[in-house]
Amino acid sequence: MKRSRIEHVKNYSILSLVEDLGFTLVYESSHYYHLEEHDSLKIRVNINRFYWYSKGFGGDTITLCQTLGLEKNPEFHSFIYTILYLEMRMYKNPQHEFKRREKQKRKLVLPRKDINNKKIYYYLYDRGISLNIIDYFIDHGYLYQEAVHHNLVFVSYKDSKPIFISKRGAIKNNRYMRDQAGNDYDHCFYISHDSSQLIVTESIIDMMSLMTLTNDFMNYDYLSLNSVSHYRALFYHLDHQPIERVLLRLDNDQAGRHAVHTIIDVLNKNYPHIKIDIAYPYRHKDWNDYLVYGIKHKENDIIMF
Repeated sequence: MKRSRIEHVKNYSILSLVEDLGFTLVYESSHYYHLEEHDSLKIRVNINRFYWYSKGFGGDTITLCQTLGLEKNPEFHSFIYTILYLEMRMYKNPQHEFKRREKQKRKLVLPRKDINNKKIYYYLYDRGISLNIIDYFIDHGYLYQEAVHHNLVFVSYKDSKPIFISKRGAIKNNRYMRDQAGNDYDHCFYISHDSSQLIVTESIIDMMSLMTLTNDFMNYDYLSLNSVSHYRALFYHLDHQPIERVLLRLDNDQAGRHAVHTIIDVLNKNYPHIKIDIAYPYRHKDWNDYLVYGIKHKENDIIMF
């Protein structure tokens, strides 16, 4: 197949392609969209490319066509079929027309509280989180136990008002994790100690793990992205907090490292005064794995940031 045909179909709008394949675009800004069906798949409009943060890869129109297309039709395994499909779509839709659905604001509702927090202590202590960190979260309203399913409920606030809620299953090896509808992803899960230093993690459990490993956790502000796809929350807080140093503590995997590189590029360009500190959990995927392994093998010392 001629190279010119391949390069030509790369010019087809990814936004149009998403709708051609039967998926729903959700508008975020003039530069970004995501999919209703896959909210960690972000489309960057000005360069006509995408990145799927939860899967750790991205690419051009052809890559997305084969990736999403396979959810609809196994023939997209074929590169030739994919090129022919894109050529057909460009012929039928020469103006690259597409629809979009605006993000709709939903009321944020706090799940009902349980009569105690026993499962929280059992679950988090088993994950290596120190009791004083667990107490700190509960005492400040950042964490409580849900009444119905006994999930852990994490709550972040803005002006004393709940603005971000995330739930996690309290059963060991239970992978249940869900953010509440109506969350503000500009804010994500943020804890302020009026510090000039900000630690950024992927999950709240990683945040608590680093607090456990830190000599004085009150010396830092903390931001959990709850998915690297929400990395732009960092820039929101840099615009609203007197931060001078950012400590990037994302996961030691492809998605985490890609997000770090993206964040560094933006920081260097738009926040040149910010000092950047990068570290990954040595030999482990995330900071909780690092903490738990260290406790079992008595290898972890207090981390001095």
